[in-house]
Amino acid sequence: AAAGAAGADERLPRASSGVNEVKQWATNRVNRAVGDFGGTRRASPASWQDRVVYQIVVDRFNNGNESNDALNLPAWQPADPRDVRYDDVPRARHGGDLRGVVDRLEYLADLGVNALWLTPVFANDAEYHAYCTTDPTRIDPAFGTLDTLRELVAKAHALDILVVLDVVINHLCDARTTYAGGTPPPRDVHVQCANELSAAYWAGDVGGGGVRSAHQTNLSFADSFFPPLAAQRFYSRCGANSGDDTAGGDAGAGGG
Repeated sequence: AAAGAAGADERLPRASSGVNEVKQWATNRVNRAVGDFGGTRRASPASWQDRVVYQIVVDRFNNGNESNDALNLPAWQPADPRDVRYDDVPRARHGGDLRGVVDRLEYLADLGVNALWLTPVFANDAEYHAYCTTDPTRIDPAFGTLDTLRELVAKAHALDILVVLDVVINHLCDARTTYAGGTPPPRDVHVQCANELSAAYWAGDVGGGGVRSAHQTNLSFADSFFPPLAAQRFYSRCGANSGDDTAGGDAGAGGG
């Protein structure tokens, strides 16, 4: 539940090096993280029916460390929260962090909670929900540090609370990575492409290199894109999802 952070001198393997090298790197990272944690890594229970799961959107829960409030803010958001326009409050970062979760663990245990589901806490593009991850090996400094995450997990385990980290890798963000030609597929093509991928997937037609659609467009990966997952085969490449898609509307497959 607590992954080690990539050191400044650690070489991240590139997807072009091959799947086996990336898998070996990931295995080594997990094994090292378990040792660095110093606690007991709890396996998922055989059944969750006796677990009371409490989901926390970290930025919205509790501000336990005000010194990191001005870190990783979106470009439009002023550092002083008092200067945020009223209309922008819903999309602004509110300052919740890992320390805030640690400070409320006993309260959550008193409620009968015995499993926490934390929204992503990894490096991201500065949106408050953090679902647009840029580097899943690092903690967003606005949420705290790796040591604080380890402390959270250890104290939660002592209270018999499991910790589930929301790790989303079927889409990643990078401001410099674009679609080939610089333009994503138009909306009508996006819908057709996503539906074709969805139909092929459910039919079991995944092929050797993944599901295919004639409407997919290649990505032009920048050097800043997370290296282990910088490969066309990991993404639908149908264009960005709209609000309708993520709410269960037209298209069944995600963009990326």
